[in-house]
Amino acid sequence: MKLNLLFLILCLLFINSCIPRLSFIKHNERLAAREATKFAEAAFVNRNYEDAYKLLPKETDASFTVDSLREFVANMHPTNEYPTSIKATDYEVIPGQQQVNVYLTGDTNGKSLYYLLGMIGTEQTGYKVLSLYRSKEGPYPNSPMRKPL
Repeated sequence: MKLNLLFLILCLLFINSCIPRLSFIKHNERLAAREATKFAEAAFVNRNYEDAYKLLPKETDASFTVDSLREFVANMHPTNEYPTSIKATDYEVIPGQQQVNVYLTGDTNGKSLYYLLGMIGTEQTGYKVLSLYRSKEGPYPNSPMRKPL
């Protein structure tokens, strides 16, 4: 009887170990937006590339340096038109991924500049900038998953 019970317990443990675990990713769009805004203020508004570089993931490729970031941001602003202020307006959670896209609008002399920063992380780990884009053709189009902050 005890042997059968032990065998049953071992079988259940084995079966349990074979079942794939579902891990739920919990995002915090406000935290992602705050970190995106912090990066955008450093890189786009203040053009303090050393501070902006520190906000990138530690896994950033060693060939991507502060000077690379400076050049990349300059290429995003070919007319040398940088925002004087910036605000996160919308977010979009990427399903099943540790990524949140944050949409930002910058203001320069009454003209709006539009940015999209891909943030990697979760509520538990925090967020870092994974990718950055600037739309040169106006606001980014809406998507069904995009929500206002």
